[in-house]
Amino acid sequence: MKWQMALVLMLFSAVAQAQLLVATAANFADTLRALAAMYQQQGGVPVRLSVGSSGKLFAQIRHGAPYDLFFSADLMRPQKLYQAGLASRPQPYALGELVLWQPQGPLPPRQRLLKQQFRYLSIANPHTAPYGRAARQVLVKLKLWPTVRTRVVRGENVGQAFNYVRSGAAQLGFVARAQVVQIGQDDDAHRWLVPQSLYDPVVQAAVVIRRSRQQTAAQDFLAFVLHDPAARHLIQQHGYRLP
Repeated sequence: MKWQMALVLMLFSAVAQAQLLVATAANFADTLRALAAMYQQQGGVPVRLSVGSSGKLFAQIRHGAPYDLFFSADLMRPQKLYQAGLASRPQPYALGELVLWQPQGPLPPRQRLLKQQFRYLSIANPHTAPYGRAARQVLVKLKLWPTVRTRVVRGENVGQAFNYVRSGAAQLGFVARAQVVQIGQDDDAHRWLVPQSLYDPVVQAAVVIRRSRQQTAAQDFLAFVLHDPAARHLIQQHGYRLP
């Protein structure tokens, strides 16, 4: 943790006061980059992103990382920061959807999972990544966890879980729907849209960090993400539902 904090502090020291330093869950990184570009085009300040699992970013913030905002992939961690007096009240900005994805395969993803026709299955770390926790819930509810757990490879975050499948290290992976939308594979041959009855809702929430020295700019960027019609439309285009 100490070396991670040192890297965060070095990054912060290189960011001019006119910029925002935003911690974001891996699944929302590409969407937030697009939102930041749109915001800057409308006259907003530049936004610098730090990407990771929600759990690791949460720990960094609790240890003093100098972020201005935190876009988590869950509601729980922003709520804990708020209760500890470290952040503003959490604001849900998107509802995530879990998919089982394969770049190619002999069967549709759901059938392939049920028949266990794969060597490795990729998920994000259930202890630090909300999409990983959701993936484990699905496997438990389908009564597959005891038989597939030895073939599960865990990414540090859902971005890494996605990359394991994309690189061929795993044949199937539970990832965010937004990730497959962005590569043009949001169809039945490539992904199974997991019924929401199989996992807890992935309510993604954001907070402004209390120690931020740029409260006004941080609140303005968050308001843009939450309320600007073009921003809301972009979030939907990227594979999320609106809260």
